[in-house]
Amino acid sequence: MILPAKWYPVPRTVAAVKATIAALKKQKNPNLATAYGFFLTANGKQELKAYAFQAFYFNGPTNDPVPIEVSIQIVKSKRAYTVADLTTAGKTYANALASNKGSKITVPKRIKLPAGPAEYITGVVPNGGGVSTGLELYLLTHGKRLYALSFKIDAQVLAQAKVFRSIAEHFAWA
Repeated sequence: MILPAKWYPVPRTVAAVKATIAALKKQKNPNLATAYGFFLTANGKQELKAYAFQAFYFNGPTNDPVPIEVSIQIVKSKRAYTVADLTTAGKTYANALASNKGSKITVPKRIKLPAGPAEYITGVVPNGGGVSTGLELYLLTHGKRLYALSFKIDAQVLAQAKVFRSIAEHFAWA
């Protein structure tokens, strides 16, 4: 995955996150070190296990209630995924997102990306306290794997976040 400037990948282990934080503090970059600190919380550790890849946008300290991030989840299968499986996965993910009280999730839409056909889902999930997460989700298959590219941002600015589609369009199989 090609990340734009000011996007930072997240190491996949607690030890590696701690090492990254220590290195950033040595480099006198405490604000970025603090941003990585989320991944040492209980929720952050769960995300380290749930996703194969994560990165976040960081342009300095912010009061933004929802961090801007991309995550990739990989679901393995014993057989190759088909187009029908992609449709089913789209419905399953959309229904799971819609099960959150107050969520507004679109019906999955089939789109074409350079990496192949994808199911595209967008929506808003309330976090509480008047804050909601806006999300774009792209589901792609490749052989025996289903890839879920998830982008999150404050729902108030989701419509302006054109970088998400750009990142999805540059996603490629190595």
